Amino acid sequence: FMMSKEVRHENDTKLNEEDELMKLVDAEGYDMVIGDPLIKRALPGWKGTFLSLPHFAISASLYSSSSDEEYWQKAGDVVK
Repeated sequence: FMMSKEVRHENDTKLNEEDELMKLVDAEGYDMVIGDPLIKRALPGWKGTFLSLPHFAISASLYSSSSDEEYWQKAGDVVK
């Protein structure tokens, strides 16, 4: 994903590889991550809460839905 200068904030971090996510989560001490369910695999052994929020660009074919209600039913699961 690109990081647009127009929407970038001072503390935003661009991650280029999956292993950078685990390093960031550990370094910052995050206890919750919100993201596409496929990204959870980049956090092996992490003990925090992962809130699944499917992202169309990552897993559209796996998490497509026919309505907003169906989308949020699939997206709203908290995975611990």
